[in-house]
Amino acid sequence: MDKYKIVKTEDGKWLVLTRDYFWQKWHPYLDADGNPVVRGTIEDALAAIKDCDVLLKGPTTTPMGGTMESANVTLRRELDLYANVRPVSIPEEGIDWIFYRENTEGEYVLGSRGVELPGLAMDFKVTTDSGTERIARAAFEYAKNNGKTRVSIVTKANIMKKTDGKFARIAREIAASEYPTLTVEDWYIDIMTAKLVDTRGRSDFQVFLLPNLYGDISAGSAYRALSKDPKGYEFLQCHLIRNFKNQPLIEDHLRYTVTPMINI
Repeated sequence: MDKYKIVKTEDGKWLVLTRDYFWQKWHPYLDADGNPVVRGTIEDALAAIKDCDVLLKGPTTTPMGGTMESANVTLRRELDLYANVRPVSIPEEGIDWIFYRENTEGEYVLGSRGVELPGLAMDFKVTTDSGTERIARAAFEYAKNNGKTRVSIVTKANIMKKTDGKFARIAREIAASEYPTLTVEDWYIDIMTAKLVDTRGRSDFQVFLLPNLYGDISAGSAYRALSKDPKGYEFLQCHLIRNFKNQPLIEDHLRYTVTPMINI
């Protein structure tokens, strides 16, 4: 299916149009002078979003490289969407997982502000006490209130000793002092990724607590690996953003359709 087409206007000018994926309508993409056509500003979009009680958001795309910030990152920062909650349930295999991904820190908070020099490039990773504490408590509270007994903290603290080390340490301290009935364990992201696709014992996992990047990768991998239609993930996924009576907003992941393999 073509995404772009060129048309000639009544006054003899040429326009580049792009097709809206969901509604299948054509909109101006480049004007007659080759300039991008802006259909509303980020400020307009944020103002409209903040006026809503519930927002259903489809996936967005961010260009590779450059300095353009992700629309998702902007939205999460502006609305303080600190918890990205992704459930995966496959009753016939005994799988009932829920991923609590920290959603406003890590590599994403300064991802468009790295430094590139001749022969060298650096990006930044941010972990704060307050950011870690609130996502940890969100995961532990969910486990306590929903009959879950096992929470897996997933990091790469053996390599990222300062940032991931802080995340794991704070989460363990909160669990020990405030949630002593929960079984809380540490896993490295590479080992956990293998465990999620290993049918021997993966159903024992219940709640996952992860920093931003690892939560993105592992939950997305779980969807793709377990779904009968892994290619459909990108455009079946949608997000429900809800406001809980002046509480920080939560970003829940849903799907338009439910397959026999995954109920989300």
